[in-house]
Amino acid sequence: MMRIIFNAIIISVAANLILEVMPWWVIIFIAFLVLMLFHLPAKSSFLSGAIGGGLYFLVSTLYTDIVNGSLLSQKIAILFGLPSPYIIILISTLIGFISGGLGGLLANKFLQLFKPKHIT
Repeated sequence: MMRIIFNAIIISVAANLILEVMPWWVIIFIAFLVLMLFHLPAKSSFLSGAIGGGLYFLVSTLYTDIVNGSLLSQKIAILFGLPSPYIIILISTLIGFISGGLGGLLANKFLQLFKPKHIT
């Protein structure tokens, strides 16, 4: 469990540095590269990437929302006909969660692809 949290924090910090100048979908590559370094089972890889990506997107969205006084999220919620601007934050976090998780799972499957198989 500690390795999952450790990797999630590394992914979040790396995303904070890199996503200032790159598009949002680069979180997939960040999770992929971090989890290529730290070999974990498939479920742990997915969870590490998902928690790291979701955490970054949550903190980033909340920070932006607080700084602009919820003005942007309220206008987007009205535009999409949503009852609350917090749904926008939830959707953004979900996108980060899924993207990071898929990047982590991709890293695990990529490592398994080149792992030697024992023939008995």
